[in-house]
Amino acid sequence: MYDFIGRNKRLAQVILVIIMIPFLFFGVDMFRSGGAGSNNVAKIGDIPVSVYEFDDILRRQQNQARSRLGQAYDPAMFSTPEARNALLDRIVNEKVLQQKANDEKFFVSNEQIMQFLNNIDEFKENGQFSGELYRNLLRQQEMVPAVFESMVRQTRLQAPLIEPLQSGEIVAKETAERYYRLAGEKREVAMARLDASAYLDKVSVSDEEVRAYYDQNSNLYQAPETVSLEYILFTRDHVLKNIQVSEEEAREYFDNNQERYKQPEKREAAHILFAVDEGAEQAKKDEALKKADDVLKEAQATPEAFADLARKYSEDPGSAQQGGVLGEVTPGMFVQPFEDAVFHAEQSGIVGPVESPFGYHIIKVTIVPERRPLFDEVKTQIQEDIRQDRANNEFAEKEESMRNRIFEQADSFADISKELGIEVSRAEFLTRAQVAQLANNNADFANEVFTPAALNDRLNTEVFDAGNHSLISARVIDHKPAALRPFEEVADGIRKTLRQKAAFDIAKKDGEEKWALLKEKKSEKEARVSFGKPEEVSRQRPTADISQATVAEIFRAPSGELPFYLGASSGDNRYILYRVDKVIPAGEPTPEEIKSAQNLISQLKGQEVFDTYLTELRNSIEIKIYPEKLGGTN
Repeated sequence: MYDFIGRNKRLAQVILVIIMIPFLFFGVDMFRSGGAGSNNVAKIGDIPVSVYEFDDILRRQQNQARSRLGQAYDPAMFSTPEARNALLDRIVNEKVLQQKANDEKFFVSNEQIMQFLNNIDEFKENGQFSGELYRNLLRQQEMVPAVFESMVRQTRLQAPLIEPLQSGEIVAKETAERYYRLAGEKREVAMARLDASAYLDKVSVSDEEVRAYYDQNSNLYQAPETVSLEYILFTRDHVLKNIQVSEEEAREYFDNNQERYKQPEKREAAHILFAVDEGAEQAKKDEALKKADDVLKEAQATPEAFADLARKYSEDPGSAQQGGVLGEVTPGMFVQPFEDAVFHAEQSGIVGPVESPFGYHIIKVTIVPERRPLFDEVKTQIQEDIRQDRANNEFAEKEESMRNRIFEQADSFADISKELGIEVSRAEFLTRAQVAQLANNNADFANEVFTPAALNDRLNTEVFDAGNHSLISARVIDHKPAALRPFEEVADGIRKTLRQKAAFDIAKKDGEEKWALLKEKKSEKEARVSFGKPEEVSRQRPTADISQATVAEIFRAPSGELPFYLGASSGDNRYILYRVDKVIPAGEPTPEEIKSAQNLISQLKGQEVFDTYLTELRNSIEIKIYPEKLGGTN
């Protein structure tokens, strides 16, 4: 609830993840409805998800999986209804947030986008943003800057919806201690790995099988239809950067609109928390209250030392290291007892102890009274307000001119780009979905680009609204139709995939037979199993080759029945037998470990809050799914 530190860092990580994983959010059951969807697989509020966009995202995931798994890659893993439904569910979550951001009219300027990109270390060379490095990194992921920047914009637009909810809440010390002991328990586990590669000599794949797989899964080997474009993207920022407002104009505006710049009273707070669970015994509450009373006297005696006292005593992991600072308090921001104490204070000072569901708070209240600022204090803001108003008006005028002139020179952007003072951009080999992303996922724009007239006549499209006060028009300069990759080009890869899959099936069958013998109390020698050196496994940091699901099974193994045997697949290229040998209890947590546990629980609770919010958003928006357009094999 209180920890807002590091948001920009986390957002930078999210942006970089966009390169590799198109969507951010997982879970939440799919809403389904029938009906014709044209070329859409879904429609979320006003936002359609076209077949082309879905296929483009699917293709990128296939490429990433192929790169990550190598010979173990199996294209069929993406062709099942379950896999496609899961992908569409993630897309729906993303579009729900996009629709909410649109409804709230959130805005991110081009300057903000570039400032953000300039701060990402992966795009820097010798400490400075490198355009060449930036473009090369995107090119490796089959992406162009305009498309990536559109994705960045969408993520930044959604940040105000995501960050406050995911920041979590206060966690009592006792809760953190219990969590630490549970999470800190370890198990000593030995493993026997049955690699599919060890069974390859038992597998042969005929030319007929390779050809049959190619014929039955031709959709997996389609090279998508692409276009290369020239386009102009005209934004309000292009107008805004040329508008200047003099001090005289700003002063006149200030004299006529002073009420607009009046600063109402505000209240700021810092606190020291002595955490107590709501259901704690009275003795625990009394102990925490006595500590709070003692620290309150110390704080009132030396108010200037409040920040040091917060760092020393506060059990709020989000604010303690910032001296307990919470910033401005507004109604509805905190729990009622806390807010009542802040807003009922008659003057700045230290109040408490205040009891809340989290424990006892000592609160430092700072009252900033209402005031009318002097002109010099708000001059910069006034100049910016006037600039924005003028930019809106001028942008509207230039929009009309752009819409008219775009057809006067229908086969070039030379005249209109000169008139608007913007450059003609170029993007090559874009899929339909990537073309839509150029215009902030405007499917109508992409549809016009791919009409026969645009592809054959190479004329300018009409002007489309690209959102965020921007307009776009494009002209096709090259076109490559969708085409099936030749069998000869992909045959070797298919053969490897089929051999790997068949070898894994043998490894899995062998592993399950060995596991059955071990469960029958046969010796490891009788089961022909050789386990490696035991390793310590924890819930939070499992070793390689152990999935979270398998970790859960390992920690459910009865401690009185060791050794305990388990078996499970590890991806699609290995089967593993596990032997649980020993239970290792967690030690006593240090204060630092308790703080870490409090932070982790806070984050998990924040994620729960966000998941609930996302579910509510989905319930409030009309979501139509057209499963017949998803494709895949049954």
